[in-house]
Amino acid sequence: MTSLRRSGQVLSGLFILGALLVLVLAAGCTQQNATPPATPQVTTQAPAGMPNPASVYCGDVGGTLEIKKDASGGEYGMCTFANGTSCEEWALFRKEGCKPGVAPAATTAAPAIGMANPASVYCGEAGGKTEIKTDASGGQYGMCTFTNGTSCEEWALFRKEGCKSGVAVQTTAAEGKKMVTLTEADKGKTEDIAQGTRFAVQLKENPTTGFQWNATVSSGLTIQSSDYQQDKAAEGMVGVGGTRTWVVVANDLGTQKFSAVYMRSWEPVTGNETGYSVNVNVVKI
Repeated sequence: MTSLRRSGQVLSGLFILGALLVLVLAAGCTQQNATPPATPQVTTQAPAGMPNPASVYCGDVGGTLEIKKDASGGEYGMCTFANGTSCEEWALFRKEGCKPGVAPAATTAAPAIGMANPASVYCGEAGGKTEIKTDASGGQYGMCTFTNGTSCEEWALFRKEGCKSGVAVQTTAAEGKKMVTLTEADKGKTEDIAQGTRFAVQLKENPTTGFQWNATVSSGLTIQSSDYQQDKAAEGMVGVGGTRTWVVVANDLGTQKFSAVYMRSWEPVTGNETGYSVNVNVVKI
């Protein structure tokens, strides 16, 4: 009997011990692991974008920006002034022949930035002196005046548009003939140019559409100047184009090349752009 009682006590103790182990294990399984506090992620919000410098400049010079669409659905900005003048915003920003239509304040004219004006250069070479004048709307233009009193608008003189210099042009061996001027009609042709002399290339351009010519030359040529001149138009007329003129120096003998592509600067090159090229055969004088 004693043996049976002890055996029962042992079994009872084992049962209690087993029950305690089950409770401990159950408590361990149900206990949630402490979740470490999440480290907040610092999100840097992307800037909304820098303002369009051409649009900002439009407002700075007193204009109002208008967004328009071209025939293909592309958008472009026109900066319109109180007197009705309207300029493509980037042409205005780059000062490519388009000037604000508001009367300028009386300030000292800033020196021109960039290359020399080829019409002014030509005026000096022909024996004249350039005088900057201001028209009724505040726009500036250059008059080339000679010693005999003859006075010509400098670009009319440069393009030989019915205006001739009033003095005999002194030529040298290097400038033995008048500057050769190449145009759209000379596309793909070859022109002989004397070494050390200059020639001009003139192409129609309309910056109000956002398009402009981008010119390159081979290593034996140097672009001396590039200038845009807007065509004359009635007051208030918008979208008026003009002519881009480059003056190029023929440095090295042999076949050289002038090339230009007509495109918008912010658009990718596709290979379908309007192009122009002319071959130049640089020869000894």
